[in-house]
Amino acid sequence: VNNDTEFTPGLIQTLVDQLEADQSIGICSPKIRYYDQPDTLQYAGFTAMNYRTARNKCVGEFEKDLGQYDGLTGYTAFIHGAAMMVRANAAAKAGLMAENYFLYYEEIDWCEQFRKAGYTIGLNMQALIYHKESMSVGKNSALKVFFMNRNRLLFIRRNTSLVNYLIFFLFFLIVVTPRNMLQYIKEGNPRYCLVLLRAIWWNCVHSVHSTQLGYRL
Repeated sequence: VNNDTEFTPGLIQTLVDQLEADQSIGICSPKIRYYDQPDTLQYAGFTAMNYRTARNKCVGEFEKDLGQYDGLTGYTAFIHGAAMMVRANAAAKAGLMAENYFLYYEEIDWCEQFRKAGYTIGLNMQALIYHKESMSVGKNSALKVFFMNRNRLLFIRRNTSLVNYLIFFLFFLIVVTPRNMLQYIKEGNPRYCLVLLRAIWWNCVHSVHSTQLGYRL
């Protein structure tokens, strides 16, 4: 779990029970609500990834929790990085989380590793944790712009075919790049345009296994 989370009674045992009952699950996450808005969901699972666009959706995010997603307990596309329980022998088979993401997409990539190792991804809506991340988090910074875009490209490179990556890369250049640049300019941050180009260039000159972050911290 992240160090900015708050446990609820029965959280750990509920997740343990799920893993013991279903040996196909290699990794699972609980329901997550915002700590500062305790009736509001942050996570109730993820939809499947569209690998042509690298888009998916976090189910329930920013919605009032009225129990509308409690029936989703079972499987999901991806866990949430703030809270997860991992089956030890599944992790040994799937391998450790890739370290060259640094920020963003690393837990999504890890789920792909678990699937390749033959496991499913679990969700337990009867287990609840609170995340002390504000609902207002999301403001851009050079760090976020670089790693969000760099890692979106890296994720598709690592987890799809070359043909699919080329299709996605064209989509990224033709649709995503100009859209993001216009947004940066409108927000008064034109310097982020160069940061975005650096994120793209990193993927052109580095292998998927490169440990060079490409960003001076």
